[in-house]
Amino acid sequence: MSRWPAFLLVSVLCTAPAFAHHGPGTFELGKSVTFTGKLTRIDFVNPHSWLYFEVTDANGRVTKYRCEMRSAHTLRRSGWTKELFPINSRVTIEAAPDRADSSSCYLNTIRFENGSHMDRYGQYVKAAGGGVQEVRGALPVAVKPRDARRSSGEPNISGDWAPEQVVMADPRGAGGGLVPLSQLETAKPGERRGGGGGARRGGGPAPGPRLYGGTELTTMGE
Repeated sequence: MSRWPAFLLVSVLCTAPAFAHHGPGTFELGKSVTFTGKLTRIDFVNPHSWLYFEVTDANGRVTKYRCEMRSAHTLRRSGWTKELFPINSRVTIEAAPDRADSSSCYLNTIRFENGSHMDRYGQYVKAAGGGVQEVRGALPVAVKPRDARRSSGEPNISGDWAPEQVVMADPRGAGGGLVPLSQLETAKPGERRGGGGGARRGGGPAPGPRLYGGTELTTMGE
C-alpha cells in the first residue's frame, strides 16, 4: 500500500469518532422512554457527563442504565452540582433511547422524590427544602472586575471570562434552537432563532457586529 492511501485510511478512521461524538450518534431524539429506579452514581466529566441508575422489575431483576448529559463545565455554569443528585434516591428518568445500546440514553428530564425536576438545558439554583428552582435567564455569578489589559499593555486573560452561554429554547433538549441566556425569557419552547454565523441565510450581512458562535469578530478575525 502506498503512503498516500494509507494516510487517507488513517484520516478516515480518526475522523469517524469525531462525527459520532459531535452529532446525535445513535440516540433516537424523536423518541422518548421513561425509567423509574434508584440513582447510583453521577459523573461530572468532559466532554459529556453521565448519570447512572438501576431499575428493578416485578420479578426483582435489576437492570443497570446510564444517561448522557452535557459537559461538566457547562453543567456547573448552569447551576448543576453533585449535591443536587442524592445517591440511592428514587428518580424518574425521561430520555431519548439509544438504538444501539438498550442500557444507554440521552437525558431530557430527571424527576426527584421531592417533586422537583431538572431538564437537560435548564438553569437551576438550590431551593428551600432540598429542591431546585429553575432560573429562566443568566444565573447570578459573582465576577471580579478586571482590566482589559495588563500594565505591560498585553491583553489580560486572567480571571473569569467566557462568551455568553447559549441553551436550547426547549429546556428538555427535545427540539428547537439555541438562544443566548439573555434572550431565554422571550423564547418559546421549540422556537428556532438565527445566530452564530457571520451572515444571514438568504444573502447580505446581518445587522450589527459580525458574530461567530456569539463572539464578535474584528476586522482582523474576518
